[in-house]
Amino acid sequence: MTADVFIRTLQYPSPQFNIRYPLYDACEAAWCLDSSSLVVRQVPESEPLERFHWDARCYAERTATSKYYIFSDDDILPLGANWIERALGVAGRNPDYAILSGNQVNHSARVKPQGYEVQPAHMAGSPQLIRKGMIDWTQLSGPGKDEDEIVGDYCAEHRLLQGVMVNLDVNHIGQGFSVMNPAYWGKY
Repeated sequence: MTADVFIRTLQYPSPQFNIRYPLYDACEAAWCLDSSSLVVRQVPESEPLERFHWDARCYAERTATSKYYIFSDDDILPLGANWIERALGVAGRNPDYAILSGNQVNHSARVKPQGYEVQPAHMAGSPQLIRKGMIDWTQLSGPGKDEDEIVGDYCAEHRLLQGVMVNLDVNHIGQGFSVMNPAYWGKY
């Protein structure tokens, strides 16, 4: 089994935004190295910019050909060999989860492994292994900075589980300086 991978990136015409291009290149290369059979698709940009986060998710849901797909931002680097295969194994052993995220090694909310492979969570960060058909992304809207909370609230309302795969590490290599929407620069 394999999973389509969608990388959300925003190519914004600004000198400050130049950091995103090499981050995207590095992350795309890492996802491609993980599996020779996987398809990496750059999510197309959309207007208005306020809808970009949600339109990107709708695009991934609509065009994914696999039972599970990975939705990632352009500054998330999977760590360790066979990340996708291991994530699909976790999903297979935990079929009640609609969204499973990687465990960010450089984040204050990092989940420490304690003998279980999934930590239930109200909000799951990037990358996310998403079971196709579980979430109607067209129903979601709101500021991109609140995306994880909005998805968490939707999942709770619809009794869908989210969790962190505690043994599948990722590095958020752009954390703290790579917020996609320039309107939020300097605020986080």
